[in-house]
Amino acid sequence: MTISSTKELTVQVAPDQRDVLIALLGNIGYEGFWEQEDGFQAYLPAEQYDESSLIDILRLAEVADSAYSVKDLADQNWNNSWESNYPPVRIDSFCQIITTFHEKEPDFEYTLHITPKMSFGTGHHATTRLMIKAMKELPLTGTTLLDMGCGTGVLAILAEKLGATAVDAIDFDPWCMENAGENVVENHCEHTRVMLGTKENIPDLSYDVILANINRNVLLADIPAYATHLQPGGILLISGFHPEDVELILQKAAEADLRFSRQWEEDRWVSIQFEKISA
Repeated sequence: MTISSTKELTVQVAPDQRDVLIALLGNIGYEGFWEQEDGFQAYLPAEQYDESSLIDILRLAEVADSAYSVKDLADQNWNNSWESNYPPVRIDSFCQIITTFHEKEPDFEYTLHITPKMSFGTGHHATTRLMIKAMKELPLTGTTLLDMGCGTGVLAILAEKLGATAVDAIDFDPWCMENAGENVVENHCEHTRVMLGTKENIPDLSYDVILANINRNVLLADIPAYATHLQPGGILLISGFHPEDVELILQKAAEADLRFSRQWEEDRWVSIQFEKISA
């Protein structure tokens, strides 16, 4: 993908502000969020750049003028430039996430080929790793599964490889939907379908397992919908929030008849597994 003119936004922001700011920027067309310890970078075609809209959002998020910068990228295949710094992801001996320019290492139970096209869910973020580690322990053979906010489709693809027989993957971003669809094909998944949408577009089905690696605000808004689409005794596995958010998440889940099961944490990110209370 060659972009003749691209804006690169660099923001220094605290972890507890990052998710909301990324969501706001996504609403005005930014994509390719590359997270770092002290903030993130995001990209936008130059013709879509609106300085006043950007400033409004950064001020709303209380980001100081000195904490962000915008620069023009020279004519180049900037996606390839990003790929050149894209390392493989290896989780214990369970799963490796590689792409065409990586060497496949032996002795991993599962190998996922994920082409990086700036969609979230490459495995480099702690939340994706938490979800994968938790999935290792789930009984997925023969299950129906929904992956909300699927990004690259990495979790949906792993779910099928772990034995799920019907997987639906949904993302609100057309770019993510396209990327996930390509990765599904690349990984020879025959039981995974990718769809564009939000909770309102969840098929009229009940699932054995629902995955949602998104962010706190979306999860708090959408947990009731997930519970509605979950079989009694089914599993909801979520991530994308911090330890200080756990109490709110637990409260919302309890209101939706979801029982806490297990919790994992890495780099101040949390993943929680719930089970739907049987009627």
